[in-house]
Amino acid sequence: MPTSMKNRIALYVDAENILHLYQLPPTADEIVALMVRIRELAATHGEVVSAKIVGWHYAFSLPISKLHRAGFTYIDVPTTGKNSADIRLSIEATSDIISDRSITHLAVSSGDNDFAPLAHNARARGLKVVGIMPVRATGRTWANSVDHRHSISNDCGNNRVEQPTPNLENAMGNGINEHVSLPESLIKYFARTLTKYAIQTSSFEEGLSIGYLSRAIQATSDHAIDSGFPSPTREELIEASKMFSTISATDSGGHRLRFLPGRLDAMGVRVPRK
Repeated sequence: MPTSMKNRIALYVDAENILHLYQLPPTADEIVALMVRIRELAATHGEVVSAKIVGWHYAFSLPISKLHRAGFTYIDVPTTGKNSADIRLSIEATSDIISDRSITHLAVSSGDNDFAPLAHNARARGLKVVGIMPVRATGRTWANSVDHRHSISNDCGNNRVEQPTPNLENAMGNGINEHVSLPESLIKYFARTLTKYAIQTSSFEEGLSIGYLSRAIQATSDHAIDSGFPSPTREELIEASKMFSTISATDSGGHRLRFLPGRLDAMGVRVPRK
C-alpha cells in the first residue's frame, strides 16, 4: 500500500470564499463539480475521512442533498458576521483534530489569511497542512503557512460570459436605471447581502433599517476587491439597489429599505416565502 494511503485527511471548505471564484452565480452542478474537484485534490495525500463545507446555504442556494451524496457534511452558519463562517470552520477543524488522533493531514480550501493560525496549530500537533487555494485572491500569509499547496482556477470551468441575463435585463428595463455598469455577480452579491440582513432581523416584509445599507456597501466593496473587481463606489451601489428595492420614510422620521420581491426573483435572488 502506498504510504500516502495510510494518511487520513480531514477536509474543510470555506464555501463563501471558494464560491466567489465564479464571475456569475454558480449552478448547482457547478458547485458540486467544484467541491468534488477539491476533494480529489485533498485525496492525493491520502484517504479523506471527513469532508465538511462551512457557510450559509442561503447565500449561494447550495444543493445540500447533492453535496451529501458527494460525500460532504454541510455546516450551516446563518449569520451576517464577516468572519463567522471562518471562526466556525476553525472551531470544527480544531475540535476534530483534537478528538481524532488518527488524522494526519488537515486540508482547508480557502484563500483567506484567517486560516494561518489554524495551520500553525495543526502543524504544532504534528499534522501536515494542505491548502487548496484560488489561483488569485489568496492571502500570502495563508499560502506560506501550509505544507502542500494546490491551486484551483478562478474560472472553475465556468465559461459563461459576464453579461446581464435576460431576466436581469428585464428587471433593469422595468423602470430601473439602465446605466448601472457593475458586474452582474456583484449586484447579486449586494442584493443577497441586504436580504440576508433582512432575514436575520426579521424585517424583510416591513423593510430593512437604512443603517444596514452602509454595512452591505462595505461588505460588497470588500467582496469586489477579494474577487478581483474594481471597488464600486457608494453611489454605484446605491444606484444598483434601485433594481430591487426602494427607500421610504417611516412615521418616526427614519427611513427603511423596502424590497421588491418580483425584481429579486427576476434577478435570481431567492427571497423568503410566507
